[in-house]
Amino acid sequence: MKVSSAVIPLLFGILNAVFAQSQENDDCFITAPMQGTILKIGEQITVSWSSAHDAKFNAITLTRKGPKVGAAQNDNSHNIKYVGSDVDTAPGKFTFALSPDFAPSDDYYLTLGEGLHECTVGPLRLMPGK
Repeated sequence: MKVSSAVIPLLFGILNAVFAQSQENDDCFITAPMQGTILKIGEQITVSWSSAHDAKFNAITLTRKGPKVGAAQNDNSHNIKYVGSDVDTAPGKFTFALSPDFAPSDDYYLTLGEGLHECTVGPLRLMPGK
């Protein structure tokens, strides 16, 4: 199979764009839980990561996307729950209890840190526990 000389620069451009995007996210990579993981409310959850730019995550949050029940606006600020703060990044993991005040849903996102060096995984599914 012969590749056209016009295709080669296009392929290099695509690879460079993908590499540049992955470099931007090298500050933090969540290794667990993975996208689509089912978590049970009331149980202990361990979050792990392979890299972090900062010595501490100033916040670890679980955010449920979508509108607040009974609200006309699609404002996610009411759906943010803080599960950790000032978490040392050196151990590469953090465990917290998934408290009963979380509503079951399949559209939660876990975020480590805030702002420039944050990383997010989701959607995650929260189901009733025991």
